[in-house]
Amino acid sequence: NCAKFARGQITADDPVINWWSPAYKAIRTCNIFLENYSKCHDKLLENGELDHYAYDVHFLRAFYNSLLLEVYGPFVIVDHTVDYSNSSSFPNKRSTVDECVKYITDELDTCINRLPENELIVADDYGRPSKQAAMALKAHVLLWAASPLVNGNPDYSSFVNKEGKPFVNVGAPDMEKWKAAAAAAKAVIDSGKFELFTVKADNDNKTVPLGN
Repeated sequence: NCAKFARGQITADDPVINWWSPAYKAIRTCNIFLENYSKCHDKLLENGELDHYAYDVHFLRAFYNSLLLEVYGPFVIVDHTVDYSNSSSFPNKRSTVDECVKYITDELDTCINRLPENELIVADDYGRPSKQAAMALKAHVLLWAASPLVNGNPDYSSFVNKEGKPFVNVGAPDMEKWKAAAAAAKAVIDSGKFELFTVKADNDNKTVPLGN
């Protein structure tokens, strides 16, 4: 892949990493779980344990959809299990960027306050999403949505659906999107769980001049 990148052979049809099939397969697994977990009556499970797993899955579904959004732009939202024996039931309508972002952030809002705090995840559960991970993903997605790439980009003027509705905001930039992204990032900062990595200033590590 590195050689192909150096030779300029990476295209939309032949990307470095193809997320399309893996992401939708993972989303299908999430849908199956969320539609069926309440049917489980395993007596070995503690009270509320399944609900915690469901919040993990809401985070994962948001994460997989965020990959689709960044790599492919507006995508087809699949929020339920699809019957493969009936091709007419396949979701095939691409949503707009705003609709995709709302779907992802709604998923994250569902689980943010129900996921464990960073430091409360025990060693046996390493790899499970935390509240802070969900908050950070939300801030990341909102920042992408506010960026000039898809917020007031006239290059996408001809990128419309069958009804002529633009997939991307091609008019004046929506400054409310920047406010939403800033608020989400501030929430991560105010959580007090993270700090910037710094080194002591010396001759080799100068402080950054104010205003520059």
